[in-house]
Amino acid sequence: ELMMDRGMPPLRALRSATRDAAALLGLEELGRIVPGARADLVAFACAGEAPDVRAALGARPTLVIQSGRVVRDTRGG
Repeated sequence: ELMMDRGMPPLRALRSATRDAAALLGLEELGRIVPGARADLVAFACAGEAPDVRAALGARPTLVIQSGRVVRDTRGG
């Protein structure tokens, strides 16, 4: 959120906090969503085509995957 407060576009801030941070630390196997990668993932339900990242950050996640296992799933259906 701090990066967005300083004017960084939301997608760029997300990449900086995940993929780019992992690469900087020499952990290229982290920070990306690809088959076979170790997964810690949090997903939020967002309305509309261009979801409000700030609103999602304040919401409860609808899906949480930790170490490749689903630990929370409230999506229903």
